[in-house]
Amino acid sequence: MPSIMEMVIKKMTDIENDPTEGTRNSDRAVAAIIGGINSTAWETYMQEYAAQKTPQLDRLMATDGTLGVPDLDKKRAYLIGNAVCGEPTRNNLARDVATIDQDLNPAC
Repeated sequence: MPSIMEMVIKKMTDIENDPTEGTRNSDRAVAAIIGGINSTAWETYMQEYAAQKTPQLDRLMATDGTLGVPDLDKKRAYLIGNAVCGEPTRNNLARDVATIDQDLNPAC
């Protein structure tokens, strides 16, 4: 199973290859921001970076006990915020997201 960061890098490649994916990703991010961390929109956005029912998705949803952990909360915010930023960060979803996978078993 790919890591969150591997999925982030794949998404950046997808956006580079299809700029309309950047718009769709940005729209999903805006919906997630408006809906909040407990919303279906948040989960929909985060499923772009982790498969359902995995520790990775739990991390992105903060249902793994990391809600309120400042470093991880910030990384989740950047993962969404980078999608709606202007250039050049919009196409750099990985900015300030590194190590969001920390302590996750990549084999899960």
